[in-house]
Amino acid sequence: MVPGFYEHNGVQYFINSKGFRGKEFKETKDKFRIICFGGSTTIGLASHDDKTYPFLLEKKFKDVGYDFEVLNFGFGSKSLNYIKSLLFTEAFKYKPNIITIYSNRNSTMYDSSHPEYHNFNNNFILVHYYLNENIMTYRFMNKVYKRVSLKFNSQKKIVDPYTNSLIDENYFVYGYKSAISEIINFSKKNSIDVYLIKQAFYINPQITKELENFDIPDLIDKLKNRYLEKKYNISNVDSFWLITSSILNKNLDLFNNISNVKIIDPLDKLLQDKNNFIDYLHLTPQGNNILASEIFKVINKNL
Repeated sequence: MVPGFYEHNGVQYFINSKGFRGKEFKETKDKFRIICFGGSTTIGLASHDDKTYPFLLEKKFKDVGYDFEVLNFGFGSKSLNYIKSLLFTEAFKYKPNIITIYSNRNSTMYDSSHPEYHNFNNNFILVHYYLNENIMTYRFMNKVYKRVSLKFNSQKKIVDPYTNSLIDENYFVYGYKSAISEIINFSKKNSIDVYLIKQAFYINPQITKELENFDIPDLIDKLKNRYLEKKYNISNVDSFWLITSSILNKNLDLFNNISNVKIIDPLDKLLQDKNNFIDYLHLTPQGNNILASEIFKVINKNL
């Protein structure tokens, strides 16, 4: 983002010289450093600079005597693939001790319609990102390839009712998990611990709780067969977000036993009060404080 002071819906915020929200920071760290990745909920454009969850997380550590630095690397409308690219090409240079990832809805919206499946090591992934960022022809052909491959994969298509774009069913089984795996493996090689955060959707907390009882194949089947629409008479869009968010949150549980990974589940606390949300997804300052508290508890327990 372009550095400077901005205003969004009456909320002023600061973008620092490196293009991230929040105070200036040095590339070379002089204290324990945490980087928070995510989309608009992480950047927190509806909250003042001192009410975003990364800011509040830093404050919680300082309140108990830890002089930690928490950097807000949230970007609006950016997905897990963007987070992966940002980590591999820039963020790792800042040598974080911990990264947190809060990315669910944007990953479904932007990544599932043109998924990436990498079956090679980190060095090749870095080359891929370098070419994608610097060679226009490579970037264009990469997009064409992903669109065409999805179009002809006729047996595994789901229609996103929000954008009417095609979704690769395999994204919910392999694609999201593959991206998380690459981030974890890259982080392990760079001595970074990864904290994966489940994302809360305030549409119908009762249905969210019910969906926790099903596994990923069951949820995909319910999505394709419009299970929630028939049972609860809710809209196709609400059904889509409730089920896809449950699927991606369940994907995170698959990494629970990896040495440099911890899972954070703030759903119960956030869904207790509608006032934690501005809409069905973005958090109020109250919601940001709850999310920061849940992140703090898990990190502090594992220090």
